[in-house]
Amino acid sequence: MRKPDQATKKFSWGLPAIIILALTLTACGGSSTSSIPSLYTSDWTGDIYVVNANGSTTLLINTNVSSVDMGNASGLLYHSGTGRLYAGTGGPNGAPNCNGCVYIINTDTGVATEQSSASLITAAFYNIQDMAERNDGTIFLTANDALWSMDPSTHEVTNLGSAPCCGMGMTFDAAGTTLYETGGNELFTLNQTTGASTLVGAFNYIGFSVVPSFKESMVAMATDVSTGLTHGILNEGSSGAGPRYFVTIDLTNADVTYVADAANDQDGLTFVP
Repeated sequence: MRKPDQATKKFSWGLPAIIILALTLTACGGSSTSSIPSLYTSDWTGDIYVVNANGSTTLLINTNVSSVDMGNASGLLYHSGTGRLYAGTGGPNGAPNCNGCVYIINTDTGVATEQSSASLITAAFYNIQDMAERNDGTIFLTANDALWSMDPSTHEVTNLGSAPCCGMGMTFDAAGTTLYETGGNELFTLNQTTGASTLVGAFNYIGFSVVPSFKESMVAMATDVSTGLTHGILNEGSSGAGPRYFVTIDLTNADVTYVADAANDQDGLTFVP
């Protein structure tokens, strides 16, 4: 990728400068009080990181302390209605103990607990790519080119229909009413009853370029409801191995703006409101 020059790169990407949440964490060894900014990312080992304002990351939750090998947390969602941190598993790091399952992560201990109701359709899921919350609290998941809904109270999952091929990132707009999903190098809106898609447009890279003929994919998206700004992780290349970049996305026209380099195994993204 041809990146913008340093003068262009040094801008804020909408992350709040004020830390908004404090938790006592024991997951990374010892008990300590840690201030948590609002944007989290997950990787192929299931660990959770804070994304700092300059795009660097800091380890927040080490899920290796869990007795469950969660594997690749390819989907990540903070559910504002319950305060839970969800992860959906799958992806290129090999099959974990439950590939395509939904977990709740205890942010104090790092323990990931499988939600059995959601996991009843593990064989159908296989690879949960992303998760998003509607303004009524309903959770939506994209997995294996299909759209699913999940009740946050019972974790019962319903198949709603086919979604765009190779769907990866998914998010609602700031109002929590319009659902967006990426398919390859394109952005779509999804019908929340049937999964039917409407093309917004092909991604348009603003201020930087990607390698011609490479298969780009937006592997994760998350919208900051306080600013209305949507963030994403862009994978550049025909495989899932990167390179990857933190970007912002204009949901109205599919414009993508480079923010910072990301680790090649960062795969999930969510905001804490």
